[in-house]
Amino acid sequence: MADEEKKLKLHVAEAAFMGQHSLFGESNGSFYLPYAQDHNAALGLTPEKLVVPRDYHTVVRMCYDFYQRGGVVSTVINRMAEFTVTDIRNGQRETTDEINSYFEAVLRRNPSRLMRFLRKMALEYYLTGMVLPRIDWEQVKGSDLSPDLKKNKLYWIPKFDLYPQLLVEVRWAGWGEKTFWLKIPEKDVRLIQNSGSRIKAQQLKYQQWVEHYPTFVDLVKKGGDAIKLTDVDPILRKEVSISPYPTPYLFPVLEPLIFKQQLRRMDYAVASRVINAILLVREGSDEFPLVAENSDNLTKLQEQIQARAGNPMLMERLFMLFTNHTTQLDWITPDLEAMLNQDKYRQVNEELEQGLGFTSVLLTGESRQAQASEVSTWAIQPQMDEFRAMSIEWMIEDVYEKAAELNKFTKIPEPSFKPIKLQDFVKTAAVFQALFAEGNVSRTTRDEMAGINLETETELMKDEQGLLKGLPAFTPTPYSPLPPMVGGGAGPGRPLGSQNVPVNNRNSGVKPPGQKPLSKIKASEDSAHVDWMNRSIQLMDDEEVIELINVVAAERGLKVSPEDIIDKD
Repeated sequence: MADEEKKLKLHVAEAAFMGQHSLFGESNGSFYLPYAQDHNAALGLTPEKLVVPRDYHTVVRMCYDFYQRGGVVSTVINRMAEFTVTDIRNGQRETTDEINSYFEAVLRRNPSRLMRFLRKMALEYYLTGMVLPRIDWEQVKGSDLSPDLKKNKLYWIPKFDLYPQLLVEVRWAGWGEKTFWLKIPEKDVRLIQNSGSRIKAQQLKYQQWVEHYPTFVDLVKKGGDAIKLTDVDPILRKEVSISPYPTPYLFPVLEPLIFKQQLRRMDYAVASRVINAILLVREGSDEFPLVAENSDNLTKLQEQIQARAGNPMLMERLFMLFTNHTTQLDWITPDLEAMLNQDKYRQVNEELEQGLGFTSVLLTGESRQAQASEVSTWAIQPQMDEFRAMSIEWMIEDVYEKAAELNKFTKIPEPSFKPIKLQDFVKTAAVFQALFAEGNVSRTTRDEMAGINLETETELMKDEQGLLKGLPAFTPTPYSPLPPMVGGGAGPGRPLGSQNVPVNNRNSGVKPPGQKPLSKIKASEDSAHVDWMNRSIQLMDDEEVIELINVVAAERGLKVSPEDIIDKD
């Protein structure tokens, strides 16, 4: 019994000393301290060589660790995830109002909130390179889902979650085929195999597993430690043939990141020595050595220094010491040139910038070049488009089509991300102005590129009509409707008026006696025009009439004399 307790203590001490860096265990992510030689060799952190580990789960832990430490890595990952996921627009393709309201609720309302889940997916995609969505379906009343849906109808609604990447194993299952397994933590395996424990919380956990997941409990009791995932549609980044696992975004820059941490360790060590500087006090010299007769000099000097150091009231930046000419005081500090020289970081920073492919203009918004804001997006745009395309495929196949099947919908909308607005605003506005003038782009897309919502602007225009009477909502554009045809013409529809009397049961088409040749509408328009002309003529005086006659005569080459103008009657 004593030997078993001794082995247990040693095992616990070894785990604490090693930092518990197992394949699927929990870790704080400290990869830079010399815990044990075997551990550092496995991680590639031995002093002899600096090699990034090849194990996927170890690499993922390092990516999480650098992301949580902050700095440029954290900012780049956040910017990539923020730029990638823009708002989703459901394109309506012969869908009803009920279908449109349902999928709008799936995007933005509880319990689905697909937009929030997409942002979470993007962050995990760049950190780990692998996203395994998990979808559960539950029924929700329309009144609890959206005010635009049928209140008492039950709708099947998806709920989303992610399988943890650190607990997922990917294995080759054949030529180009992969299987995904969920690794069960060792402590949970022990808990199930022992049918619970004496701790009440663990007993309740075991009882919940037995009630809700009996198949899972039977699998573990039979010796299994992994569950095959059959209902996943994985999104993997940069798959390579030498490994079933994807490539995380930070994998190419792990080596310069580790090297930069080692340089910081050196600077921290130098800085700590400066803070804890050594004061060397020497008494005596070659000509006047310290002997027994004058040994009191060193004792008195020690009392003066320690008295001031031990009493805060006597501490000052400059204090006086009383001694003889043989006393010498020296401060021993390390060489600060290595710490103050920042050139050692220049090369590693350039390597990080090139490996991440993310320029500083997208981090801080500052640019010294006029085209930097748009040119800088060329390097990262394909990576963002790759995730957007794969996530749209997953949404259509696993969410929209499955929801239509469960809810008996005949059609589904076509989801699409709104454009990523990283281009130069002035140049983008000019391009969309030309497209809109040619009729190749809609008002909605043009307004979105300018950061404007068309529906909101339309409502504001309606509110302004009371203040701006007579102004149209929009100026004539290629999409403006044609004006209605009045009277004759080659346009569509029957001309207005009563010239062509419609034939029906009450009217045989014969013109009623006494009918005027013009309709009331046409007659009113003609009379209004005549009245306007009369008013215009009445407002002209004699001089204006004569001047108008001279202008017309000059244009037509006529000669008008006063006799022609004066009325002789």
